[in-house]
Amino acid sequence: MEDERRTRPRRRAGLPRRLAGDRSGATAVEFALLAFPFFLTIFALLEVALLFVAELTLDAGVDRIGREIRTGQTFAAQPTREEFRQALCSSVGFLLDCDKLKIDLATYTSYGAIEPGPPRRDGRIDDDALRYEIGGASEIVALRVYYEWPIVTNVMRQIQDTQLLTGMTAFRTEAF
Repeated sequence: MEDERRTRPRRRAGLPRRLAGDRSGATAVEFALLAFPFFLTIFALLEVALLFVAELTLDAGVDRIGREIRTGQTFAAQPTREEFRQALCSSVGFLLDCDKLKIDLATYTSYGAIEPGPPRRDGRIDDDALRYEIGGASEIVALRVYYEWPIVTNVMRQIQDTQLLTGMTAFRTEAF
């Protein structure tokens, strides 16, 4: 009987049975199914990381310029709005487009008088409402800088086109 098994031709399994047992392309198929969501997640994480770096850069630049105003270094030169923008750009220019920075520098009678949010019109920053008042000694000054960061990743862009980055510092200038 054993000889019969050896000499009898093997029956070929049907096509579905052969394909069900073949695992040679399973990894490629799984990768093809998971590659798009995986890379989309990676690009979204990179974009969020870059967004945080941009916000930190903006905050550091605003703090540096705020210190110059607070200590009176800026008052000696009495810079124009464009010169002030260039001074700020020297801190943030490597990552942010300086032409898109929106600067609001104003003096206030009290800290409570400082507006909590950016001046908006039609969902965007109102450029006409931005002020440039360097002020003088022993005055309360608030420096707020806004930047509309463009969203690149397609999934995140469906939620919103831009992310508003804000850097702010408020202080009383020294009696110089």
